[in-house]
Amino acid sequence: MIKIPAQKLLLLLLLVSLATAVQAETGRYRLSWRDDPATTMTIGFEFSAGREVYVALGERFGGTDPAAYPIKVGPAKTTIAKGMRTCFVRLSGLNPETVYHFIVVDDLGVSRPMSFETAPNRIDRRLSFIAGGDSRNHRESRQHSNRMVAKLRPHGVIFSGDMTNTDGPTEWKEWLDDWQLTISPDGRLYPIIPARGNHESDNEGIAELFDVPNPNIYYSLNFCDGMFTLLTLNSMIPVQGDQLNWLKRELNKYSRSIWKMTQYHNAMRPHTSQKLERDDLVKFWAPVFYKYGVDLVMESDAHVVKQTYPIRPGGGLDSDEGFIRDNARGTTYIGEGGWGAPLRANNDNKEWTIASGRFNQIKWIWVNANQLEIRTVMTDESRNAAPVSESNRFSVPRGLKLWMPVGSEALVLTKGMNGAVATAAPPVNRPPGNRPPSIRPGVTNSPTGITPTSPSVAKPVKSNGIVRPNSEYQVDIEFITTKTGPVEVIVITSEMRLFEKRILPARGPGPYEERVEFPEFPHGIEWQLIVKSHGQVIQKYTLKY
Repeated sequence: MIKIPAQKLLLLLLLVSLATAVQAETGRYRLSWRDDPATTMTIGFEFSAGREVYVALGERFGGTDPAAYPIKVGPAKTTIAKGMRTCFVRLSGLNPETVYHFIVVDDLGVSRPMSFETAPNRIDRRLSFIAGGDSRNHRESRQHSNRMVAKLRPHGVIFSGDMTNTDGPTEWKEWLDDWQLTISPDGRLYPIIPARGNHESDNEGIAELFDVPNPNIYYSLNFCDGMFTLLTLNSMIPVQGDQLNWLKRELNKYSRSIWKMTQYHNAMRPHTSQKLERDDLVKFWAPVFYKYGVDLVMESDAHVVKQTYPIRPGGGLDSDEGFIRDNARGTTYIGEGGWGAPLRANNDNKEWTIASGRFNQIKWIWVNANQLEIRTVMTDESRNAAPVSESNRFSVPRGLKLWMPVGSEALVLTKGMNGAVATAAPPVNRPPGNRPPSIRPGVTNSPTGITPTSPSVAKPVKSNGIVRPNSEYQVDIEFITTKTGPVEVIVITSEMRLFEKRILPARGPGPYEERVEFPEFPHGIEWQLIVKSHGQVIQKYTLKY
């Protein structure tokens, strides 16, 4: 910590006392970690004017009076990035599991009182995290998710990249303005643990705005004396070489951690056909995750919702896209974005997918030494949810809308003899050989199949061989395949001219229901929608707009 010299501090206190009614020229506050979450914290803020600034803090609330706080610390680092001058005050030697109250003081005024809580350092404690990514350009949805952070009061926010759309100064200022909505009404801030996404044009932006411990944007944090280890990776730089060697060293270093989790941006196997496969991640990272017992992986980028069974890399008849279900030692993958970016069709499920969906969402993760629980919060539907308090942060508040694709509000991982086991997500009831269904907004799985509840997007109309798209130009189709292989969906004119074509992923024999997204066609024309497998027509529809 950089302490303020006594003479300079007295001068600053005198100036502040003469201007107590003046608001400080600081703002866009944020927290992050560079080291031990139990004993350190970094406070970042924009310092738009003035010459001197420091943070005054203590374990007791002191209002806006700097003299009421025993600790005064100046910036350790100042950056000029994205049109902002940002200061970072690095705090160390803090007490674990302790609330610290603070204000930011400059030579023009004082900020409002704020606070943070250091993480526990005991293995018998419980942690709460919010996880997600892809907040980009739909501000209203982004703001809903940010407000959920303020209501759910997590120990930290795991954010796997793509904060903005263009990575420019205007969007970053808006993003940080919206981030202030994560501050609870009592002034509590929550640390962000950021990764880099493909809409961050370089590593420098994340490093200069969040003061992460490694300028290459891969780093680890260890919580509760080895109860939980989180590794942040960078899928936007080479995944081999230095980063891969670092990953192996860190996982070996924390081999005795009870729970190990990684986060990065690009999904290895996206659950939408609109994103490319990341075979390099499958080749180089997935085997390392399996070897060192990574329990949970958070991915983003695809702008869909997914949760998987525990899986491991492998080939053979039981493999689907290079992975095999392994309840004993596999890794569970969750994601894939949905903090406010444009949503995509969840049309690429795998044999090892529990369920997928298409809605704005964040993950709410609870972890202790015995189990790890993952809840999916439907943020647009939860805007009227009640807040939790520090005493009940591990209870689901009234009005919180949770996604329950298999009838359980949480996917629960417990530790078996060899690794994590998914125990609270029973297998989906589906015909042998069929893929897991794509779960859509307002639709859940039941023992009898897909059952509509209260959809936020109207379901496409399908009646007597006629299909009509919904407002987002999505069409539901049903068909039965008798052979393993890809499925073609084509749209032709009455003159038999090809107008549009979609290739659905390969699947085994069985009945299927798929939602297919098309562009907007000219209205008032009847089109023919043909489903083909191995060159044979297996279903026909009349498509009407």
